[in-house]
Amino acid sequence: MPSTLLLTTLTLLTPALAADPPRHVAMPLAESLAPYRGPVVSGVDTSTIRRKVMCGYQGWFMAKGDGFAPGFVHWGGVDREPPRCSVDLWPDLTELGPDERFATNYRHADGTRAEVFSSTVKATVLRHFQWMRDYGIDGVWVQRFTSCVGNQRDWNYQRTCAVLSHCREGASRYGRSFAVMYDTDFDRRAVDAMKADWARLVREMEVTRSPAYQRHRGGPVVALWGYGFGHRKFDAAASEELFRFLQEPANGGCTIMLGVPNDWATWTDDRMRLLQKYAAIISPWNVGRYGTPAGAQAHAKRYFAGDLEVCRRHDKDYYVVAFPGFSWANLVNGRSPLNQIPRLGGRFFWSQIEEIRRARLDMVYVAMFDEVDEGTAIFKCTNQPPVGRFCTYEGLPSDHYLHLAGLAGRLLRGEEVSFPQVAPDPQQTTYRPLSQLEWYRQPSTFAPATISRWREWFRGVPVVLHDEPYSDWLTDLYNTGALDLRPSTWRDMLAAPVVSPLMVIATGNEGFGAPEALVPAVVEALRAHLRRGGTLLVLSGGAYPLFYPGGGAEAAKAGLRLRMGNAPAGSQVRFDARFAPALQPWTLRQPGAARPMRRDLYPTVASYTSLARVTLPDGADLGDAVAVVVLGGELAPGRLVYVASDLLGCPQREALLDAVLAQARPGAAQR
Repeated sequence: MPSTLLLTTLTLLTPALAADPPRHVAMPLAESLAPYRGPVVSGVDTSTIRRKVMCGYQGWFMAKGDGFAPGFVHWGGVDREPPRCSVDLWPDLTELGPDERFATNYRHADGTRAEVFSSTVKATVLRHFQWMRDYGIDGVWVQRFTSCVGNQRDWNYQRTCAVLSHCREGASRYGRSFAVMYDTDFDRRAVDAMKADWARLVREMEVTRSPAYQRHRGGPVVALWGYGFGHRKFDAAASEELFRFLQEPANGGCTIMLGVPNDWATWTDDRMRLLQKYAAIISPWNVGRYGTPAGAQAHAKRYFAGDLEVCRRHDKDYYVVAFPGFSWANLVNGRSPLNQIPRLGGRFFWSQIEEIRRARLDMVYVAMFDEVDEGTAIFKCTNQPPVGRFCTYEGLPSDHYLHLAGLAGRLLRGEEVSFPQVAPDPQQTTYRPLSQLEWYRQPSTFAPATISRWREWFRGVPVVLHDEPYSDWLTDLYNTGALDLRPSTWRDMLAAPVVSPLMVIATGNEGFGAPEALVPAVVEALRAHLRRGGTLLVLSGGAYPLFYPGGGAEAAKAGLRLRMGNAPAGSQVRFDARFAPALQPWTLRQPGAARPMRRDLYPTVASYTSLARVTLPDGADLGDAVAVVVLGGELAPGRLVYVASDLLGCPQREALLDAVLAQARPGAAQR
């Protein structure tokens, strides 16, 4: 692969980043918490969030040389050899000055170093607020994580206060608004951290006295995101204490906004009691809840009417979240597809704005302004990122989504505006992102004899991979170069049916990695492959491969039937000696979300062979971590070879893969 060879050559020739002295000095905590005395420009009406488009502002990006000790934060290991990042979009730094750019070990195609920014640099944050003014975005919710404010003596607290100070100044200078949004649990620890932090912001920083601070219903808004989510801790007494604290006049007499899950209106417990009593603004989190314009429409039909009825009954304002797309492939190390929720040139975002307007709502929370980790950013991003694995704006101008957000505000304020027709620039659409496998290729650690044996088994056999996300099993196989692995999108595979005897399904999460509308066609393609006598090798990196959509029902149509179960620490995997004589029993040191096969799930198959049994600490049988099924009935004579994700932790990876490939190789069923 020429691109991989080029990247490898550059990596070998590129020395590690020099330890240059910092060009910036970290903003002292006392300075960031001091009251603002600078210029204030009149701009947006900060007395209400109505008739406004406001964005989330993470502000958590740091870089080596920005004056803070940690170096690169939220960029991943961009200074390593080889570099690895945690972002799927690369920011457009064209307008940033030399002192706002920080070199990484990533390279552009012409060999020049790629650069990133730091949210701790005031000039960069002020520039972001200038963009907001230029494109008609009203303001931001400055994210403040209780994991960062719990210890007021460490660098993270110093950093988060510096960013808030920069945002206050940016909003003041450019006539925008800002407000604090805590991303938090609701237990005693988190409540104590927020109370101590907010007290400093009110008393020392005098944040609520800023003319730029966003107010609503007569008080400064404090947003609390994470309320009622299943993965967030909740203590009713502590939460009520926090709500009362925020509403006390000495603490600003705040208006409380709650960021909640989509099922909030069905609550009947303490969460609803406290919401009804204290919250004024309800903002359900929609990011990732749908992935197409049709999905956005269906989501609105399902939730808006009922949510609005509950809000009207209890005198709450309903604040809908809209997002431009989603991608976090680098953040989760390839266990999710690149460009998971496509932007469609902005039409996905605009479809949500139209639904919000159709519901006669006049305010929207855009997620997010600067979130390149999860690919939801709307600020300026480049179509020419460094060599690697990135999304782009598909040749559209780097300010395309800033422009759309500004138009959304005008639409919600009653102006007659329409989706802009902007053609991609052909000169900006030539970038081809490397696949997960290409980018993370490393020298294999497996024995030459093992690799040679695999080459012999699969000589002349093209092995088709399903579309990303990939699991770590695939990285192991790809790095050997022994198999002719051919990554292919589901769309490609549907256009040109698989003729290889072996197809690898290597899911890094629990979905198909395909648009939901394509899943029926994908399932039928898998069934056709099996009916031709093909083998599906399922090397799972996610707990239940192909579980969504349908809760496993779609996967079952292609023969894959698993049992939901949990393997606590101390559970043991025992390998059949005929399958893998070199593999010793392996005890799970950490609990696992085991999804084993079981013989009773396959009543009509031609044969079922258990190759690795999972037993619980009490000796009870859980099922099979490795199994081979020769299917019967309408899927005959196809085969399934399944390896559970828990085995990714097996210390004998080479021996395990050797045994699995011996079962999956062409002709193995006849041995």
